[in-house]
Amino acid sequence: EKNQGKMMAIIMEEGVAHVYLVSSGTTKLKCKIEKSISKRKAFGGKTDKQINKFFENIVQQLEVHFNPSENGHELLDSIKSVVIGSPGFYREHFHNYVKAIIEKNPKKSTVLSDLMSKSILAHTTSGYKHSLTEILQNKDIMKRMNEVGC
Repeated sequence: EKNQGKMMAIIMEEGVAHVYLVSSGTTKLKCKIEKSISKRKAFGGKTDKQINKFFENIVQQLEVHFNPSENGHELLDSIKSVVIGSPGFYREHFHNYVKAIIEKNPKKSTVLSDLMSKSILAHTTSGYKHSLTEILQNKDIMKRMNEVGC
């Protein structure tokens, strides 16, 4: 298992995200992020702020759990692909949110730029663990992961 890379899966939907590390024999939940988000009809602009705060919380957790200065470079280097899965357009919005952070401050966000350089976007039916199975059964995603040594 040392030679085989790990996959990180960020599975999300409105207000909930799970970050998993998946290797050949194990699936480990690294963190769960929850944030209540108002319905768009009633709150309009407030909803966008809440979604940005939710994305910010995910980014903070990624930086905490995968920070090389605290966890060593082994963990970050072992991750060969990052699959971001969600129903709807959440994965694209999150991916664009993180890319904007990296562009604003490239030196500060080395963990993020490393993870996003390995990202694959995938459709899932929810933001919960059973959606991990959908990702692992998707032939296109598995082909791309095999190409990078996952």
